[in-house]
This record gives sequence, structure tokens and C-alpha cells, in this order.
Amino acid sequence: MVPASQASGNAVTFNAVAPQYNFSYGADPDQPLLPSGGFWNFYMPAQVTSSTSGWTTGLYGLEGVPDVFYFEPAFSPESGGQNAGGCSWNLTYDSPPYWVYDGGSITGNHYKELSGPILRAGAAVGSVYQSATQQVSGSGVPIYGFAAMARWDRHVYLSAPFLIGAMYFATDSCYSGDMEYGFAHYNYYSPPVNQFYFYAYSNCAAPSGMADSYGCMLTPNGARYGVGQCGAAVNLPALQLNSQGNEWYLWYAYISQNASNGHYVFEAGLRDPYTSQPVWTCVGDPLGSPTFPVSTCPQIASADYACPTGQTFGSPFPIAQLYGALGSVTVGITNISNTPPAGRANPMLKMSQLYMAAP
Repeated sequence: MVPASQASGNAVTFNAVAPQYNFSYGADPDQPLLPSGGFWNFYMPAQVTSSTSGWTTGLYGLEGVPDVFYFEPAFSPESGGQNAGGCSWNLTYDSPPYWVYDGGSITGNHYKELSGPILRAGAAVGSVYQSATQQVSGSGVPIYGFAAMARWDRHVYLSAPFLIGAMYFATDSCYSGDMEYGFAHYNYYSPPVNQFYFYAYSNCAAPSGMADSYGCMLTPNGARYGVGQCGAAVNLPALQLNSQGNEWYLWYAYISQNASNGHYVFEAGLRDPYTSQPVWTCVGDPLGSPTFPVSTCPQIASADYACPTGQTFGSPFPIAQLYGALGSVTVGITNISNTPPAGRANPMLKMSQLYMAAP
């Protein structure tokens, strides 16, 4: 269903897979099993509080719910989930920054390297396909891209709480200082905004010196350098209903090599699942200027790849490392307001099949 690469001319194969794991922090009480009835129905996550099951206090006074994956179809202890492991600070095979924390008097006003379980203090729900059975360097199945047969609910909610949906590849399934690329969905704009993005040092902020703040540091040759998230993004044109009058599309993104200049590039797009006709296609070159030319990537707006001012780490974007990389593909929703979204339409996201790309 996906055409040959525009950049290389080579055919791309997408193989159906099933996510092995789920996670849930502060789920909607009516969240169904993932999957259920042949679909992954993602309800808007509600809220994480001190009353949430598993809430604990960790190192340096950090609070939240431990990051834990559960084997499908369950997604939490309440849904009968079997623990499939979780995430701890600074132990994953592809999380180069050392995350540190300044808790004022708790750490003597010094940054300290974090350790122990990562605690989640915001509501989120998702399903994860992991290419490696264990987070061990060199193990697993290389991933060249992904696709999802999915639909976003078209409702718009202009007032809080604000939620972000996403389908993306990450080099680190703990999402701590990783490289990522994929799609984000923002339903607090009218019409909703769909975006393709890619990041280096995702979810990183350089140490700020503020009390109760996180930071990311690289430590080459024993020296410490603060790093923040680098990234680029393009907002898709507003989507119309497909040929059958609904919101189902095949969303895909993969990495190929440009035959003319040797650059590795992102190729992303949507196709109508009933006609196989393209709805949107895009070629983005992290080494190019602009990153997302209008001629190869129709758009409402875009932002070129950039890192925080003065930061040299992460530039240029190391896209070649993502070609056949190990990691995970995640589909889910985050409630960035961490406030219950009462009276809203669910599911916000529905998926019928996930695919992995192969050259």
C-alpha cells in the first residue's frame, strides 16, 4: 500500500506486528483492554495523584507512579496486568545524557545523578512494540520505520485539559534523552493539528540551576555539558475525510537514502486505506535547508532542525544512526494538564494494526 521511496526509488515493505506491552498512569476508569475486539482503543487518560495505585516517593523526594510495562492485553494491575519490567534512570542502552536533579536543600544545592525507578506524575496511556527483548546494545530487530492503521477522533477541545496523542519511534523505550521521530496530534486547535516531528535528546532540558528541576548532561572525557532537546517539525494540511467519509488512514514514516546526494532522509505520509491513494506525502532532510521544503512536503507551517542556542551536541542530526536502529514504536496519549477530561468523546485514538518497515 505504501509506494516506493521517493528519495531512493527502492521498494519499502511493511510487516504487521503486535505491540507486546502497554503502560497506563491515571487511566480513564472505562479504558478497555489493549487490544480488545481487534482494536487498540485509547481513551483519554485522566489523572495521576497521590491516591493513584503505586504512588511512591523516590530518590531526592521525587514522587509519582513507577514506570512499568505490562504484557498485553492488560495495561495496569487493576486490569490484571502482568508486570513486564519498567524503566530506571540512566540504565538503558541508548540514553546518553545523565539526568540530574536539583532539589535545593535535599541535594545540598548540587546536581545529583538520578538512579532508581523513573516515576511518572502525569496521566498517560499507550501500547509499545519493542524491537529488542531486552534493553541490551546489539540485540533485537532493526527498525527502518513504522506504519499504523489508525483514526483520531475529530472532536476539538479548546480549553484545558490539554492532551497530546502520538505515534512514534524512539531509540529508548523509557523516552529519556533518546532520538525520536513520528506523528503528534493536538486536538486543542480547531481544526486539530497533525504534525510530523523528529528530536534528538528528546525530553531533555539543560540544567537551569532552579530548585526542583531536571536536567540532562553529557559527560565526555569526564567533563559535564548540559544538553537540551533538538528538533524539527512540520504541520500537515488540515485532513479531510477519506473516500468512505471517515477518519481512518494509514500513517507511515520511514528512513531512506537519497540517491542523488547520499543524505538519509525521512519519508512520511498518509494513504486512504480504501483506495490506496496518497493523502499527504513528505520528504524531510535533516541536513537540508529548509528541513521540510514545501516542494516535497505540503504544509501549513514548519520549523527547521535546531538545537538550543550555543549547543553543539545533536547538530547535525545523526539520522544515519536511525537507519535500522533498535528501539520501540509507541502509540498513545498523554494528558499534559493531568486533569480529568470529563464529558469528552472516547476513544480519542483507535488503531487496528501496527507495522514495521523493512528495506
